[in-house]
Amino acid sequence: MKDLFFRLLVVAILLFKAQSIYAQKIKGVVTSANDNSPLSEATIRALNHDSLYIGGGITDKKGRFLIHIDSTDFKLEISFIGYSKNILVIKNTEKDDLDLGTITLEEYSEELKDVEVFADAKVYKHDKIVVYPTESQVKSSTSILFLLQNMTLPNLLVDPVLEAVSIQGTQGVIYKINGINADFNVR
Repeated sequence: MKDLFFRLLVVAILLFKAQSIYAQKIKGVVTSANDNSPLSEATIRALNHDSLYIGGGITDKKGRFLIHIDSTDFKLEISFIGYSKNILVIKNTEKDDLDLGTITLEEYSEELKDVEVFADAKVYKHDKIVVYPTESQVKSSTSILFLLQNMTLPNLLVDPVLEAVSIQGTQGVIYKINGINADFNVR
C-alpha cells in the first residue's frame, strides 16, 4: 500500500513537471505612467480567444509578475484600481519564455455631473424598524405628535386630542431621537 502511494506520488510529480516544461513563462513589470512607480497587486489575467481565463496572478511590491501559460495565443489583461486596463495580444508560436519589460498604466478618472442618492425611509433591523421622515414631513409638522401623524405609519395610532401615541398590538411606546431616549413632550 505504501509502495503504491509512493509510485502515484512520483507519477503526479512527473506529470506536474512535464506540464511546467511545456508552459511558457511570461514576466514583466507594471508601473504608473505618471511617475513610473511600481503598481503593487495589479491584476494580471491571461484570456484565450473566447475571453476565458486561462491563467494569471498579481504583481509583487516592486510591480513584477511571473505567470505560466500553456497557450501560444492569448490576451494579457493588466488592470489596477484607478487606472485604465492595458490589454496585450500575445502570439508566441515558438512557446519561448517572454519578458514583456515595463508595462505602464494610465490613471483613469471620470467626472460625474449629477449624483442622486436614494434611500429607503425604512430600515429593518432584527428587533425593530427605524423610520426616517422626509424633509417635507419635518417642515410641515409643528410638533413630534404632528410629525408622527403626517408619516401615516401602519399600526401607529396618533391621538392629537389626548396627545397620545400607541402601536396596535403592543403596549408602551419608547421615544428615541438619534438612538437616545427622549421625552414625548420635547418640541
